[in-house]
Formats: sequence, C-alpha cells, structure tokens
Amino acid sequence: MKQEKTMSGPLVPLPKPWQPSGEVRCPVCRDQGWLRRDVPPGHPLFGKIVRCACQQEGDTGRLRARTFCWLGANEEQVRELQALTFASFKPQANGQDVLEAYTRTRRYAHDLKQDQVTGQRNLLLLGPYGVGKTHLACAILNEARQAGVGCLFLSGNEFFQKLYDSDFDENLLKQAIETSLLCLDDLDKMQLKGDGSYQKATLFTLFNQRYLTRRPVIITANKDDDWQNWLHGAILSRLFGHAEVIGMQGQDYRLIQAMQKNGIG
Repeated sequence: MKQEKTMSGPLVPLPKPWQPSGEVRCPVCRDQGWLRRDVPPGHPLFGKIVRCACQQEGDTGRLRARTFCWLGANEEQVRELQALTFASFKPQANGQDVLEAYTRTRRYAHDLKQDQVTGQRNLLLLGPYGVGKTHLACAILNEARQAGVGCLFLSGNEFFQKLYDSDFDENLLKQAIETSLLCLDDLDKMQLKGDGSYQKATLFTLFNQRYLTRRPVIITANKDDDWQNWLHGAILSRLFGHAEVIGMQGQDYRLIQAMQKNGIG
C-alpha cells in the first residue's frame, strides 16, 4: 500500500495562480474543483487532473434537486412530505397488518435502485384513511430520491385541478408520463367533472404510456370499489396487471395521536 501511494503521489491543488474571493469553502482544492497528482515529470500520471470530492458532492446535490417534485405543495408542506420516511413511521403502534405493509414497502423501496426502476412493479396501497398509506408512499419516494431516481408526487384531485386550469402547463402530463417513479396519491378522491370521461381519457393516456415504457406508479386509495367502478377496465388492467397490492387495515393514526394528546384511551 505504501508503494502504491508513492507511485501515484498525493493529490494537491492545481499550481496555477489563484486568488480567493471571500471564504474558501473547500480547503482541499481551494475551490478550484480539480486536483493533480504530486509526481515528477515523466511519471505516467504527471499533468493529469482529477475532480475534487467537493465537486462530486455538488453534482449529487444538483442531481437530487432535479429528481423530485411535490405538485401543489408549498414550502412548509414540502418539508412535511420530506419528513415522511421509514424512520419516522411507527408500524408497531397500529397492528400486524400495518407492520406487514411497512415491511413490504421497505422491500419495494430497496429494489428501486437507479438502474432497476424500469420494469419494477406498480405498487397499490389500499386501505381506510389514517393508516399511513401516504406516509409509506412518500417514504419510498424519499428513499428513491437519495439514489438519484426521478420522482413526482401528485395528489389525484390536485392533478386534475391543474389539468382543468385554462393556463395549465401542458408539460405537466408529459412529466407525469416520463418521470421514472410516479406517485398518484388519493386516487379515490378525484372530483369527477361531468361524466368523468376527461379523467378516464387522461388516466388511460398516463397509465398506458407508463405501461408501455415499463415505468412504475405508486397509487394510494381507500379500499373500496367506488373508484374502481368508474375507472375504465383498460386502466385497471394496466394498473393491476403488473402490480403489488398491499391492503392496510388499522386505526386512524391522527385519531390515535389526538386521543393520546388529550389523555383519552
């Protein structure tokens, strides 16, 4: 190991004139972003430069900033959604069914590596309100983001409100189709307009394109048949045909917390 270090030489800042302006953020490269090997002329590595770790970390930060979007959320709500992680989820407090859902969604998130997203199964989290469906869906997205996976979180109702707006950005549907990992939250709460044909056509386009390109989608919805009844059979086929369905039964976390806060139960 010592011989290898001597052969390669330590990394040192580039020897060109450089005058810092203000505080130096990286003492290794002195904010130049590049380093060279301290080796004599004639050495195979003489004159070759490498990127400093600070530049690589900056690239990672910029990548993560590009890979995530919470549609319709303000700054405070974004912080709340980003705080919904597996670490902050307490499955033991709500029964065996929720604990199993927690275990299965963690396994699903583990499989979502950057080079393994395409072809991954859809994930459907179905159950009554308050059992943690959205929390687990966001935990998956937050973990995928750390791996650099492109993610988009859409509230079902918010999504269609945006599409109904006269000045809506046409790129929204394109982004929902092309993002690596899409989460459509509260699919059952979408407000139908007219006979619902607009939603059906839009959802068919969305899910069909993602089906053809093998891009997964995460759905959360109440575990009843109402929303499945008005969705076109072709949409359900594309959703359920290659999917992991996780049913969740348990108590309302918000109600549990409120009762604990007030010393009830």
